[in-house]
Amino acid sequence: MAIGTSKLSRKGQITIPKAVRDSLGLKPGDDLLIASTGNEEDGTVIIRKPNLEDYVREAEEAYKEGNTVSHEELFSE
Repeated sequence: MAIGTSKLSRKGQITIPKAVRDSLGLKPGDDLLIASTGNEEDGTVIIRKPNLEDYVREAEEAYKEGNTVSHEELFSE
C-alpha cells in the first residue's frame, strides 16, 4: 500500500503523492472519483479511479435532472 500526505491549497487543490500515483498507474488527465464517507469525526475521503458503474450512475442522475446532451456533443472532443 502506498501512502503519503498532501496539503489543501487555497484553490482547494491537492497533489497526490508520486508513490500513490505510481501505485495506481495515474497519469495527467485521468478521471478520479472523490467521495467523503460522511463521517466528520474521522474525516475519511475516498479517492479512486472511476469504474463503468460510476459513469452510468452519473449519466442516470444527469438524465433525471434533465441535463442531457446529444451523442454528437458527447463525442465531439
